[in-house]
Amino acid sequence: MGTPVKIVDLAHRVIERAGLRPGADVSVVFSGTRPGEKLSEELTSGKETAKTTAIPGIWVVESQDVVQRELVEALDQLEMHASEGDDQSVLRLMQKILPEYRPMHPVRRSLVPVDGRQTALSS
Repeated sequence: MGTPVKIVDLAHRVIERAGLRPGADVSVVFSGTRPGEKLSEELTSGKETAKTTAIPGIWVVESQDVVQRELVEALDQLEMHASEGDDQSVLRLMQKILPEYRPMHPVRRSLVPVDGRQTALSS
């Protein structure tokens, strides 16, 4: 993953590279976390094992629960539902593929292709 970077330091560098002065020309405001934001990101689940490789920064994740053929089929179905604009099926399949997945907000509308255009329909 590399060395952790503080967001405030990153913000200051971006402001400075734009030729401005942090705090004088541009304010940096600490607003706290918003709903759905995370302070850290999990890259593996508790059922997976991450192992280093000979290449620094590259990891291999092993899972005993995944059957590759079934995963490929599920991803093909996911792609099909997404291309059809079937939001509900995408969410259901995401939860089937990854039981830990919880959508932040329930989907209230689906986009259904009509004559090559995307049209919002109430569900």
